[in-house]
Amino acid sequence: MQVFRGMALVVALLACTVPGLVQGDPLADEGPEAMAGLGLLSCASSGDARCSGFDTSYQVWLSGGYRFLPYFGAYLDVTIGGVSTDVGSGHVLTVMPTLRGILPLDAFELMGGVGLGYAQVKVDTVFGTDVSDKRVGWLNYKFSVGASYRVIPMLALGVNAEYLLRPAGGERCGSFGGVDVCVDNEDDLHDFVSVVLMGAVRF
Repeated sequence: MQVFRGMALVVALLACTVPGLVQGDPLADEGPEAMAGLGLLSCASSGDARCSGFDTSYQVWLSGGYRFLPYFGAYLDVTIGGVSTDVGSGHVLTVMPTLRGILPLDAFELMGGVGLGYAQVKVDTVFGTDVSDKRVGWLNYKFSVGASYRVIPMLALGVNAEYLLRPAGGERCGSFGGVDVCVDNEDDLHDFVSVVLMGAVRF
């Protein structure tokens, strides 16, 4: 939680940066904005949840929102990424409202964000004729940092990195031979790190 509070402070500082610190007029005015990216997703160990057996996989990142100020906006982020382990494969799905602070520097922009929302991790494993589904979804946290370069007034290209924090809790379900079983989850859960190349369009 100290990391989450620290990132929230960074975003607040970015959002409150006065225009006098920026050289030139900001290129990112108020209004709607859509972003999309494709990159890599990796497991991050957390507590007793270790990442041995996990492979790096893909991540698709989508975000749409509104800049209320050139330096601050609210977005809805949706990501879908692959999970590949020694015992099976699956996906990581997140849907998170996210607040972002933006610092325009001529044609460049720096971004920092914090999000809170839903995450689901599903891994299918086969043991003989049984298929096991593990689903975990509840309120999770993330923080993100990014940078972009505006190639034309409406289009920017850049990179975005995110760290997804999944606290213990929620519910874990499995399907064994067609029988569904759900239990409360008290174990540590894997976190995830992603880096995507992205494009942003301002309307």
